[in-house]
Amino acid sequence: MRFFRLPAIALFCMCASATPSLSQQVVLSQIKFTGDSTRTQAELLAFSGLKPGPSTQQAVQDAAQKLGDTGFYDDVNFQSNGTVLTYVLTPAAPSALLPLSFTNFVWWDDKDLLAALDGKIPLYHGGPVPIAGNTRAAIAAILEPIVAAKGVPEPKVSSQTVATLSGSHFDTIAYSIASPWVLIRQLTLLNGSAAMQPKLTRVVNSFLGQQWDKTSTPATLSDRLSQSYRSAGYLEAALTNLDRSDPTVSAQSIDVTLTATLSEGPQYHVSRLTWTGSPQLSAADFAHQALLKPGEIDTPKALGDSLDILSAAYFSAGYIDAKIDAPPQIDRASHTVAYSISVQPGLQFRFRSVRYTGLPDDLQKIVTAAWHMQPGDIYDGTYPTRFLGDIPDWHKHGYSATQTLIRNPDHTVDVTLIFSPIPAGLNLPQHH
Repeated sequence: MRFFRLPAIALFCMCASATPSLSQQVVLSQIKFTGDSTRTQAELLAFSGLKPGPSTQQAVQDAAQKLGDTGFYDDVNFQSNGTVLTYVLTPAAPSALLPLSFTNFVWWDDKDLLAALDGKIPLYHGGPVPIAGNTRAAIAAILEPIVAAKGVPEPKVSSQTVATLSGSHFDTIAYSIASPWVLIRQLTLLNGSAAMQPKLTRVVNSFLGQQWDKTSTPATLSDRLSQSYRSAGYLEAALTNLDRSDPTVSAQSIDVTLTATLSEGPQYHVSRLTWTGSPQLSAADFAHQALLKPGEIDTPKALGDSLDILSAAYFSAGYIDAKIDAPPQIDRASHTVAYSISVQPGLQFRFRSVRYTGLPDDLQKIVTAAWHMQPGDIYDGTYPTRFLGDIPDWHKHGYSATQTLIRNPDHTVDVTLIFSPIPAGLNLPQHH
């Protein structure tokens, strides 16, 4: 917010014989507000703290500052015509205001909290709230005693702007009980089969003691359950209901108990995994090496490991940008999945150069002598990783390694192996 402060001699037609001070008395016959059609003159006047009659230059400026500090206005200017004072208000841009949401207020729905704010916040009539200004803090100050009334000792409420998943812009001003934390103390999963209990136990344990959020907790729980079931071949498993008991309050936390109801659905098996073959890997060799076989349980890991075999075959032949696709063809009647694999190989690359950084001379000589790929060779995209695994000296001498790859316009590649000293006390696994 910014406002223009005009000299009191111009504003209020004071005597020209002396420069007026901010404490100098002025007489206001009328106080008007323009530019804001959403609030009444009486409301704005009451909020400003001014009244017709005797006042001061300081009070006029303080009122402008008070209006601007709410964040509802980009500019607050004032001017006078004799003893008539007019504030010209420029409302904040729509992009500077966001709707409210409430993340972990376990006793209330959003509509209840919005109703509790009604009439309590100056100039706030519901709807979006300024991102900047003191209105956000005023809302938190109203919410804290509401939480305290539930027996929560010295609660603190905070707010933050929350972005979309893409992070392109902010969606809401989210209010949370920041202290004490609202924690998940118990989670019970209903209707899970005995075979799935080990996986479900790991999901439950990952939530215990974590902060509860009305939006992210159900979404995260659903996602983790889906991943666990998908890894066991259950394509249709779903979280069908999530109940929350009344919270328990202590000085340290607000504890919630959750009960989730599951629908497992059938377990799916693979009916077909088809690769027609190519010069890089024949259909017979792929069928022999693939970890996912017809008749086995359909799992993402087995499929991914199988496709990695095909990827390695293309990468080792210089097709380092090869894209492999295996869309599932689901037969829900027979509870089977078929995969037909296709490959877009892209361009074939050749090796141009390799360089090493970070090694002392003696180790660099060892590494340089061990590198056998020559300029002009078809670039084996799997070679650098295998190379580092076959040369253990760099690791046992206290170095870790990473690699970078530069693709050149002439379809050649330059490789850089970057060696860095391992921090003292950090033990990394040895390559074999």
